[in-house]
Amino acid sequence: MTKAKMDWNRMRMEIEGHAGGGTKGNDIICAGESMLICALIGALEEAQTRGRCEMDYEDRDGYAMIWADPSIGCSNEIRAYFRMAAKGMRMLQEQYPENVSIKEEY
Repeated sequence: MTKAKMDWNRMRMEIEGHAGGGTKGNDIICAGESMLICALIGALEEAQTRGRCEMDYEDRDGYAMIWADPSIGCSNEIRAYFRMAAKGMRMLQEQYPENVSIKEEY
């Protein structure tokens, strides 16, 4: 099972585990999770290039952690990127409750 944790106070998303929805390299659930993570990282990297935030991430097999520190006046933009990723994880959780869970802290 993949367990995601979104910390809205610290603007940090952490994802651990494997969904187990198929064999390695053929797991549609993991593919969906990976695309959400890649999209979030890409959006934050672009925002950082434009001076909208500082961000960093760690990404290795079965684990990812992404965080951002918005620049003054940019919180709504950066939060929107995290909302997109969290919404995607909630949708995967709804469709595959045995394979995906997300916990959100406010």
